[in-house]
Amino acid sequence: MGLPAPLMHWRQRHAKTGPQLDFKKSIAGLTPILLERSLQAQFLIPMAISLGFGVLFGTGITLLLAPSLYMILDDAHQVLAGVKARFVPPRTA
Repeated sequence: MGLPAPLMHWRQRHAKTGPQLDFKKSIAGLTPILLERSLQAQFLIPMAISLGFGVLFGTGITLLLAPSLYMILDDAHQVLAGVKARFVPPRTA
């Protein structure tokens, strides 16, 4: 039993924009700290920069590297299945 069509459409549309929205919200939240010029904020600016680059790196890994690795693994599985089908005789009961 699946989800109703409107709910499935909403889920598919938001699954693609979720990580991008998280990235934008994180950067928007760190911007006031980065732009602050008080002496107390000077201690927090390196932390905000580190968090910003960490979020950027994590978003890149999530959106680019992970799907690519899954595609490579799927291709390798298909190649190995073809090799196995060629050299291993089928079992007879």
